[in-house]
Amino acid sequence: MNVLIVDDSRSVRFFLSKFLHAKNYSPIEASSGEQALELFTKNKIDLVIMDIEMPGIDGYETTRRIRNIAGNKWLPILFLTGKKGDDFYQQGFEAGGDAFLNKPFQSTQLEMQIHAMNRLVEMRDQILFREQRLQSILETAAEGIITVDDNNLISSCNLAVKNMFLYKPEELIAQSYAKLIVVEKEESIETYDIAALSNKYTETKETTERLELIGKRSDNSQFPIEVAITSLQLNSETFYTVIIRDISYRKAYENKILHQANYDELTNLPNRIMFHDQLKINIHRAKRQKNKVAVMFIDLDRFKQINDTLGHTAGDILLMETAKRLKNCVRDVDIVARLGGDEFTIILPDLKDEWGAWGPEKVASRILESISQPYFLSKNSESHVTGSVGIAIYPDDGDNEELLLRNADTAMYRAKSSGKNAYSFYTSAMTIEAEQHAKLEHHLRDALKDDCFTMVYQPQVCSKTGLLLSVEALLRWLHPEDGLVTPDKFIPLAEEIHLISDIGDWVLNEACAQLADWQLQGMPRIQMSVNVSVDQLNNDKFAQRVQEIIEYHQIEPKYLELEITESGVMNDPKHSMKVLNDLRQLGINLAIDDFGTGYSSMSYLKRLPINKLKIDRTFIKDIETDPNDVAIVRAVIALAKSLKLRVNAEGVETIEQKEFLIKEECDELQGFLFGKPLSPTDLTRYLKEPLDLNQDSLFCQQCYSSGQTLRPRCESDKINWHINNEA
Repeated sequence: MNVLIVDDSRSVRFFLSKFLHAKNYSPIEASSGEQALELFTKNKIDLVIMDIEMPGIDGYETTRRIRNIAGNKWLPILFLTGKKGDDFYQQGFEAGGDAFLNKPFQSTQLEMQIHAMNRLVEMRDQILFREQRLQSILETAAEGIITVDDNNLISSCNLAVKNMFLYKPEELIAQSYAKLIVVEKEESIETYDIAALSNKYTETKETTERLELIGKRSDNSQFPIEVAITSLQLNSETFYTVIIRDISYRKAYENKILHQANYDELTNLPNRIMFHDQLKINIHRAKRQKNKVAVMFIDLDRFKQINDTLGHTAGDILLMETAKRLKNCVRDVDIVARLGGDEFTIILPDLKDEWGAWGPEKVASRILESISQPYFLSKNSESHVTGSVGIAIYPDDGDNEELLLRNADTAMYRAKSSGKNAYSFYTSAMTIEAEQHAKLEHHLRDALKDDCFTMVYQPQVCSKTGLLLSVEALLRWLHPEDGLVTPDKFIPLAEEIHLISDIGDWVLNEACAQLADWQLQGMPRIQMSVNVSVDQLNNDKFAQRVQEIIEYHQIEPKYLELEITESGVMNDPKHSMKVLNDLRQLGINLAIDDFGTGYSSMSYLKRLPINKLKIDRTFIKDIETDPNDVAIVRAVIALAKSLKLRVNAEGVETIEQKEFLIKEECDELQGFLFGKPLSPTDLTRYLKEPLDLNQDSLFCQQCYSSGQTLRPRCESDKINWHINNEA
C-alpha cells in the first residue's frame, strides 16, 4: 500500500517513513505540494498524509488539486496540523480532507488514524468495484435506464437510451424526461408527471399488466415502449429509476398474429372470423339507427377448372385479382371479405330505404361486370370466369349474422342454378328449396347402397338405313318418396357432392352387364354408349378400371362406346389426351358428347383419338326455323367429315329434322322420333321381336330373320358392329 507523505519538515517525514516501514507500508515522500502533485502522475497512491501549512501551495490547495485528478475522488487524505477549531476543520473538510491529526501526536494515535484510513480504502475499493460493476451492467443493458428527480429532470442515462432515442447522453441530462414520450392529444403533460406514472406503474404491476407508452426519438419518429418505474427516498428528495424497453418487435409480432387471425393470408381481406365480427357490429348499429345492412355472397363460376387446368399458382393469382376487383366495386365503408376457396362476402352497411348508386343491386351488377373481364394468369393468354351473387338484407331476411349469411348463400346458389353470371335476392321460398336440396342430397348418398338406381336405353339409328346401331345408357333414380327422378335433377348434385365417380362406375358396370346379357341371349350385337363424367376422366386409373369391367363381363371392347363432354376434355387437355389414348388402345370407341356447347380447341380436337361427334340437341331443336342452327349443324357435319369422324344428332323429334339431317349426311340419329329411353325389359323384347322402324319398330324385317345376322341396308356403311356373326 503506497502512502504519500507531504510535509516540508524533514524530521516529520523521517519519522513517518520509519513508522510506516515498520508497519509494512510503502512510504513516498514529498516536501511540497508541487512535488506531491508531480508524484501523483508517476505513482499509484492509496493514502495521503498531508501537512496543511507549507510554503508555496498549502495543504488545502494541494488537496483540492488532488481531488480534481481523475480517480482520486475517494482517495483517503489525513491532515496533520497544529491548529484547532471548528472553522479550521470545516475548511479542511471542504477542501477534500477526510480526517485530522493534531501535532504533536503519539504513534498510537497515528496508527489508529491510519487503520481507520485503511478501512476507508477498503470501503472505497468495494464501492468503486460495485459502482464499476453497476456501470458495466447499465451500459451493456438492452433496456434504456434513466434516473429522474422529483422535478421530472433526467439526472443520468445509459448507452441504450442513446441508441434507442438517438440522443447523446449529455443532450438529455437536466432535460425533462417527457422529451422522450409522446403526449396524447386528449391528455395533458401533467398526466405524464413522473410521480403519477410511478403510481400508475405500481397499480398495473399488481394486475400483471405493463405500463406502455409511445416513445419519441430525436428525429420525432415514434415507437412503442414499455416502462418500469421505481422510486427512492433520500432525505427530503425522491429519485426515480425508469427502465425503458423498446417493444417494437413484440408489437409487430402481436400485430402480425392479430392480422393472421383476422385477415386472409392470400388476399389480405378480412377472413371469416373478422367478417362475422364486423357483420355483428353493423347489425347492432343498423338496429339503433333503424337502417338496413346488405350481405352479399359471391362465388366464382369455373374456378375449379382454372385451378385444375392452370395450377394452384394461377388460381391464387385469380383470387388476388378478384379481391382487388371487388374492392374497386364498393365504397371505403363497405367490407369485402374472403371466407375461403373462391367464396367472397361483402357487407354494405347503413343502407336507407332508397339505396341509390351504392345499393346491392347496382353493386352486384358492377361486380358481375368486373369479374367477367379477362384474367391474365399466364404469359400471352387470358382466362375467363364469371360470378354468382346472392343478396340478403337486414332485417328483412334475418336479424343475426349467421342467418343473413346463410340466406345470402342460399340466394347465391339460386343465381348459380339459374345459369350463373347473375345475382339473386333472397326469398323465403329459397329456404324451402334449400331444405329440399339438403333432403335430396341425403337420399342421393344412400341411393347406391340402397339399390335405388336403374338404367334405361335410348336407340341410336343409322340415318341411311334406319337400322339400330347402338343404344345410349341413361341413368334414372327411383327416389323412395318422389318416384322417378331424371338426371338433370340429381347429376349436378352428384357432381357437387363428389359422388359422380362412384355413380359413373356403377353405370358403366351395369351397362356392360346388360350388354353381356343380351349377347348371351343371342341378341343382335349392338353397341353400348355410356356417358363419362369429368371426375372419372381425371382419374389416372380410369382406363384400367374400364378394362377390368369389360374383362369381367367378357364383352368385346368394340361394342363399348364412351361419351365424354367437350368441356370435360378441355378441362385438362393433356391429361385427357393420355386417358383417351389408353382407352383407344383397349379398342373402345370414343365420342365427344354435346359438341358445340364447350370450348374446344381445333388443334386439340384433331389430335383426339375419337370416333364420333354428337351434336347437342340445342342446335337441333330449332333447326327448321333458325338459320344460325342450320349453319352450325352443317359446319359440325363438315368438320366431322373432314376429320373422318362419324356424326350423331341428338334430340331428333320431327320428320322435318330427320329429313334435313339425312340430306346433310349426318350418320346417326337419336331422339323421341326413333324411340324414347326404354327399360332393359322393353328393349330386350324389341330385340327379340323386331318390327319395321317406320311402324314404330327397331329393325327392318327384310334385314332380320330369327337367329340370323342383322345386316345394314346401305353398303357404304361398313361399321363392323352392324353385323353379328359375319363381322
